Amino acid sequence: MPDSDAPDPTLLLCHTVGPDRGADLRERLLDRGLPADRVVAAATPAETDARIADADGLVLGRLPDGLLDRADALRWVQTLSSGTDYLPLDDLRDRGIALTNAAGVHADPIGEQVLGYMLSFERELHTLARQQAERRWERREGGELRGKTVGIVGVGAIGTRVAELAGAFGMEVWGVKRDLDTMPAVVDEARARPPTSTRCVSPPTTSCSRVR
Repeated sequence: MPDSDAPDPTLLLCHTVGPDRGADLRERLLDRGLPADRVVAAATPAETDARIADADGLVLGRLPDGLLDRADALRWVQTLSSGTDYLPLDDLRDRGIALTNAAGVHADPIGEQVLGYMLSFERELHTLARQQAERRWERREGGELRGKTVGIVGVGAIGTRVAELAGAFGMEVWGVKRDLDTMPAVVDEARARPPTSTRCVSPPTTSCSRVR
């Protein structure tokens, strides 16, 4: 039976979240009803170090060296990233610490970033920007995305958003996914290894997907 006298859990927003983002996230959590004295937004490494021993939950960007060794009460870690391969997963599992990530949250910005790179290479924008900085005005003929084929390896939230944006540019989209039954309709064709003009690799980092 729960101890009614036990203090509420303490949630620590690590300084690696970023001071501004941490303060904003804290306000959002308080608006959801969390007690103000139990949500701590650390702005500096010293503030994180001062509160980590009593933290039940930890929200972080990157993981500072040695931080988990001092987290005696920790029961939950939330990352701001989709990937978790940079964390000591075996140690967290052995200590019974729950781990959650931000899968799907970054689909829009990363999808747009991928399309930005595709446009940059196809239109040679990076070369033109360099020539402009060097005050060289050499004419270049860039290509077009329309009619090209993009192959997406790992059609999750990010891959799906890339597929949507690529389709809007008139590209044919081929996708690779373990469960073909859940392939989104925006993918034109599912292939094992598509011969494509461009490939976007976005699977989760596992023992199966890691490049050796």
